[in-house]
Amino acid sequence: MNSSNNHRLRNFLLCSFSILMVLLSTDLSIAKQVTFEREYTYQASEADSKLSCRAIALEQVKRLLLEELGTYLESMTEVRDFNLTKDQIITLTAGIVRTEIVKETWDGKTFWLKAKIKADPDDGNSGDTILNSSK
Repeated sequence: MNSSNNHRLRNFLLCSFSILMVLLSTDLSIAKQVTFEREYTYQASEADSKLSCRAIALEQVKRLLLEELGTYLESMTEVRDFNLTKDQIITLTAGIVRTEIVKETWDGKTFWLKAKIKADPDDGNSGDTILNSSK
């Protein structure tokens, strides 16, 4: 009975090791699209209209989103045939991004805005900059 357990354990470890090696030998540098979402509330003054509050809130939420996008770092490692072939740190420095307004409310005194932007590290238009690359 002890021999049977040892045989099962050996098969399990061998199978686990094989699966691990297959996973490690694939290209691990597949980057995913990253979404940033922020909210901003603007307190209206007596001189503000709904449109001016919306414009200010939109400008500020865009600033918050671009600050977060500018500091986002993604590290990618590529392993092939059990060897490290590429190690990159990528910073997204997209200057042209589309802001999508998720939701907005106006109660006469405050304008609340929720917006998001998407960046794809694999998209050449997003302005990716490779900081460190070794092949």
